[in-house]
Amino acid sequence: IEQPPGTQTSITTKIDSGGHLILKIDIEGGEYSVLKEALESKLLCDYATKRGNRVDLVVEFHKWVIEDKKQKEEFARLERIFYRELSSCGVHLTKMDTNWH
Repeated sequence: IEQPPGTQTSITTKIDSGGHLILKIDIEGGEYSVLKEALESKLLCDYATKRGNRVDLVVEFHKWVIEDKKQKEEFARLERIFYRELSSCGVHLTKMDTNWH
């Protein structure tokens, strides 16, 4: 995934401690690849645990855009992994309903 200036990599290197990052992800199905990359890079976890910052991540999951049953099941599995892994390192993950407005 190509990152434009000011995305996760550069944001998390600017504040050493005592910061509060609030990140809302609403990208119509793209949230799965972004969260997978966030887990693999450990940037959000490091920002929260190693630097003593608070991270609130609000994600709107878009399972409705997926028609294939197996892919839908895989994305549901990924959601559980994201929640478990990010929560375990101090990232506060809130799932937002797609019909919230």
